Amino acid sequence: MTHHPFSRHWLVIFLILVSTPFADLRAQTDSLFRSYESLLGSLPNIESGAKSTIGLTSLTFDQINYALQQSRYNNIVTRSLNFLGVQFYLGAFAYGTLPHEYFGHYSRAQEFDVQPDGYEIFFPSFGGNVPFSMTYATDVVHRQMIAAAGPELTTQVAYEATKALYSGEMVSSYYGMYLLGGKLVDSYIYARNDLDAFVDDPAQYLRDAEDYFAEYNVPNDPVSYLLALVEQYGYYDELINPEDTWATFPADPSVLINDFVRDQSDRIRRAYLFQLLDPANLYALYAN
Repeated sequence: MTHHPFSRHWLVIFLILVSTPFADLRAQTDSLFRSYESLLGSLPNIESGAKSTIGLTSLTFDQINYALQQSRYNNIVTRSLNFLGVQFYLGAFAYGTLPHEYFGHYSRAQEFDVQPDGYEIFFPSFGGNVPFSMTYATDVVHRQMIAAAGPELTTQVAYEATKALYSGEMVSSYYGMYLLGGKLVDSYIYARNDLDAFVDDPAQYLRDAEDYFAEYNVPNDPVSYLLALVEQYGYYDELINPEDTWATFPADPSVLINDFVRDQSDRIRRAYLFQLLDPANLYALYAN
């Protein structure tokens, strides 16, 4: 597990360097400079982060496709490798993990004066992390919004990509990036990522995640969001010491589980699975 302090300037430089050797910028110039300006011209946020993600990654993938089309190695094998290795796999990082963690959790934490301890991405999985520490004295709505910021960003990326697909601005072969980064990764991860395990047996959940909690204070996004949501409605008032680090679990974590927690957990899971029924998914597949 590697710790990566993140710089948005290095991301921009890297993407432009990757793109430049194959550049045919005429079709992308406007979107490139709109995204570039929104990325560096103001404090990063959900909307500017989503637009920057679409603009810069589309530019990069355009040039990779252009180079492949002009190459004498343009055949079904290289096109398949391009789709699976570049668009599908790297697209998940470019459209999913990187903006999810940085423009989502990292930037939202800074909005609320919570200083993250860095920025991490994990290869070869699709995972990432923005470690930070805060106490229960931090406003519960702020904690809830920080936990929700990653999925919020990925949803915004999917929305921007959907508009581009319907308007013809995005090449339809990018559906792998769009689906995997914007919809399927989040839907898959959040539908199964420990919510059921936590709700069914929180003590066993903590034992299974012992190594994780030895390094990090805050649970993964779904559990963090669920705990903050339930706390907001006053269910945990008697359990909380404002000076404790969020999220400190009680000696008997089963006291955290009630009917409201179970209901909200079911709603979160159904909401992510419901995204799979979005007609834009079928359109992207058909258009390709």
